[in-house]
Amino acid sequence: MIILTPQATRRITNAVKELPDERALSKWREWVEQSSDTPLNYDVATIALSAIVAESRKLSTELEQGSLDEDSEADILNDLGYLSAIEKSLRLEGVGS
Repeated sequence: MIILTPQATRRITNAVKELPDERALSKWREWVEQSSDTPLNYDVATIALSAIVAESRKLSTELEQGSLDEDSEADILNDLGYLSAIEKSLRLEGVGS
């Protein structure tokens, strides 16, 4: 399993907070507080993947609305690229299969 960078952990934490599943949020927070410098276990990685997919959808919807200025659009495109890279890494490890 992969080890997340502090930046990736922060981004995923923000995305997990948006999930409707309180158990997932609790489990994620527990991992962050106790073991964020160790590889993700499969359960926590699944939570991360769900949060990333949901956040990516949200950002894509914002882009599709077409009401953003160029800077905001560029920021979202960068965020989507970063989230996509994390998602790809998780999927390569077999998460979500």
